[in-house]
Amino acid sequence: GMAIKVFYKAEGSRYAKVSILDARGNVVFYDVVKARNGFIRSYNISELPYGVYTVKVSDSNGVRSQAFEVSGPVSMPYKVTRLEKQDKYLLSIPSGNAQVVRVKIFDEQSNVLYSGTEKLRGDFAKVYHIKNLKGAAHFEVYGN
Repeated sequence: GMAIKVFYKAEGSRYAKVSILDARGNVVFYDVVKARNGFIRSYNISELPYGVYTVKVSDSNGVRSQAFEVSGPVSMPYKVTRLEKQDKYLLSIPSGNAQVVRVKIFDEQSNVLYSGTEKLRGDFAKVYHIKNLKGAAHFEVYGN
């Protein structure tokens, strides 16, 4: 999962308080750390909803804060065309900011039929041949 690392150098503080605040200033995480000469701590942030957060470290010398963002994979604009032959799909992606995209193809029961990465150089088009498909295929395309 995703994590942030907090690096802390202590000068004479016995304890440091670490808090993570959401964009509205609500504390979503709080920790007190023994801070003789400092510490490095990892905090799991994969459960946090997407958005901008601030991590604050406060001790007897004051408060330091740093903003960070929790963001997911960026959904890309794309078009899927089912070709005359039932088991062939044409995926086209207009050239955008992403150089690499992750393509996942699912069946109607959400089983993964295909998962792979494609390199984009300008506009992208590729035919995917999906064998033994019952029903329709669903595509998900994410940029880097």
